[in-house]
Amino acid sequence: MGNGWKGPGRIFTGLLTGLRVSVGPTNWARFGAVLVAASVMAFGLLSATAAGALPASIAVSGSLFKVSAEQVKQRDVSQYPGLSDQSDRHEAIIATAEHVSMTRMCQSLLVPTPLGDVTMRVTAGQHRPVTATSMVIDAQQLSADAEFTGLKVGDTSGGEAMRQAVQRLEMERFRMTAWTSSAGTFRMPGMKVSVEFGRHECF
Repeated sequence: MGNGWKGPGRIFTGLLTGLRVSVGPTNWARFGAVLVAASVMAFGLLSATAAGALPASIAVSGSLFKVSAEQVKQRDVSQYPGLSDQSDRHEAIIATAEHVSMTRMCQSLLVPTPLGDVTMRVTAGQHRPVTATSMVIDAQQLSADAEFTGLKVGDTSGGEAMRQAVQRLEMERFRMTAWTSSAGTFRMPGMKVSVEFGRHECF
């Protein structure tokens, strides 16, 4: 290969040496933890999808993730202000739904690292809808073109100061930023998972 060639092992060793000098051990440990967590999450998602159903709970302490969809249909929906289910307890819109259907869904998480931003991105529902049951979301904000059926505002049966209850909710051009998300089952036809450097968020 000639004297100018460096094998993969030497290149990687040189990269690690540069990282130790430029960012120190604390940031390097954080970077490693981010990549390990992303890899574990991706493996778990793929394994669960192969089984056909995905019980899911997504929460990254102190971090927001984004979700977009071409169309969202929900049944038995409840929304009210509250605090996110995290140790740092952010203000949030608490939204629950007994059944959710989404087309062309995208979910992304952006993580800063010593080497630059890393984006984990999950897409599904290109040809068949993504479906979820017993979903709970702690959202920071959301936007969509929405149609409500059976809307009741001011329902305090759940003990909250202000609750919005909806029998059926349909949304198009859905965009949401959230702290946490959980569901009893999460079926994701055609799911694809990617982890790559740079900003590749859903919106």
